[in-house]
Amino acid sequence: MYHTDMYGSPTYMNEYTHPIQWYTSCRQYLHRYVRITTKDGNVYDGFIADVNPENVTLAIPTCEAEGADDRQFGFGRRRFRRLALPLFLLSSLFLLPFFGGGFPYWY
Repeated sequence: MYHTDMYGSPTYMNEYTHPIQWYTSCRQYLHRYVRITTKDGNVYDGFIADVNPENVTLAIPTCEAEGADDRQFGFGRRRFRRLALPLFLLSSLFLLPFFGGGFPYWY
């Protein structure tokens, strides 16, 4: 991932980047849709919900279809699942476009 430092010059972030640099990058992309790759090879897509100096919390969208049988039990399940990842485990951070599902009809 290319990132600019405080002077505007580009720097490259990889698995050897210090966790404080990951913290500043995650703060920059707070509430944005990102793809995070960890050092063990796992890939996560989601919104950055919270960042602290030790962890980044992702809100990962779920694709569960809501059936009509859930209507008598309240509002059903949540649309996002939370996942906390330690900053020292991050390998790459990539900003993704998010096309939210709007209303299908304009009337």
